[in-house]
Amino acid sequence: MNMQIASPRPSDEVPWARIATEVNAWRGACLQSFAQAEAAVTEALLFLSNVDQHGPAVQLRHLVEQRFEDLAQAIGPEGGFAAEGCAAHDALVRFRTHERLRAHLAHDVARIAVERNGTWVVILRHLSIRSGNAERGTVAFEQAEAAEVLSEMKRKAQQLDAALDKLRRNIELKLAG
Repeated sequence: MNMQIASPRPSDEVPWARIATEVNAWRGACLQSFAQAEAAVTEALLFLSNVDQHGPAVQLRHLVEQRFEDLAQAIGPEGGFAAEGCAAHDALVRFRTHERLRAHLAHDVARIAVERNGTWVVILRHLSIRSGNAERGTVAFEQAEAAEVLSEMKRKAQQLDAALDKLRRNIELKLAG
């Protein structure tokens, strides 16, 4: 009996190190977009908290989710800066569509799979405790989808930063005039 055994050639081997680096670079770039948006939101809150002519005081809470909510309240339809903050509020709402992804990117354990065509899929596995019970979940991204998410997040973070910068400039001009 003749049996042929094919030993893997270097070109057939999966480049795990490169793929893991790509996935981690994607996660890092996504987190950088969140960090940029969070910094812009915090700067805006600090600025607005020093403008005392617009109704209730602006809150300056510690947690990121709280800061996003504090800014939404300050520049939203019922906020003290509603007139000046309409465009910035819209940009904030658009960016916040990605808010749930932040915890997955920062805290989940990643498992990576590789398709036969060489593209990767990352599965982010989450474990947390809520009300004393384990809460488990997963979210998966194919490589092309991950690239789209990153591109969209970067764009929305830049738009939010620009809108908040314009908000600050408009309020400064209004106060000076």
